[in-house]
Parts: sequence; structure tokens; C-alpha cells
Amino acid sequence: MSRRNNSVFLVGTPASLSERTVHTQAGELLVLDLYLRTDKPEITGLHRVIVRGRQAQEVKYFLKAADPEVPDLYVLGWLRSGEKENVVVAERVTVLTSRHVRQTAVEAIRNDTDFVPD
Repeated sequence: MSRRNNSVFLVGTPASLSERTVHTQAGELLVLDLYLRTDKPEITGLHRVIVRGRQAQEVKYFLKAADPEVPDLYVLGWLRSGEKENVVVAERVTVLTSRHVRQTAVEAIRNDTDFVPD
């Protein structure tokens, strides 16, 4: 669901990534806070993106499996405007990787007993 027609589609590589756990009424929620490089930063080619929950877990596994390569990410989300900074809240993230990396990531997900299923 988009928020007030603020839909955003970005393609780029992660420039930085931090992870944190947020405590909600439903329990703990993994949040990835990343900066996606879509172009030169001086021409606004660096975008803050928030990825939450199960999708954050998947992205984390795929980036780890791809290491040391840095794959492109396709992000579909919505823009949350703020006084100091805007942020894209991801609704869907696709990590573009090789078949081998996908298989490695999926196997790691299947073996993780803490992974949150759908």
C-alpha cells in the first residue's frame, strides 16, 4: 500500500547498512537502516531506506551470502517526509544476485530457527 501517492522505486547498491531490533506490541522487529547509492551523492544519489521485519531478515541473508560482492537492490516503497530528512520505507526489496548466492541465502534462511516465516 502506498502512502498518499508517495510511491518510490529505486535501483542502486547499499552504501552503508546498520541493523537494530525494535520492540513492538507484537514482539521484536528487525529493522535495516541503509543508504542506497543510485548516483553520485552530490546530485542526490544517496537515499535512506528502511526495511522491516521478515523482509529485513531476507535482505540481510542475501547480502551476507553475496559478500564480498555488493549486489544491486530494487526497492519499491513510499517516501516518508520529515523536517530533517526524508526516508523511503520499503514495501518490497529484490536483491539481484547469482543463482549460487540465492541458493546459499535460501539454505541459510531454512537453517535459521529464529527466522520469522510468513
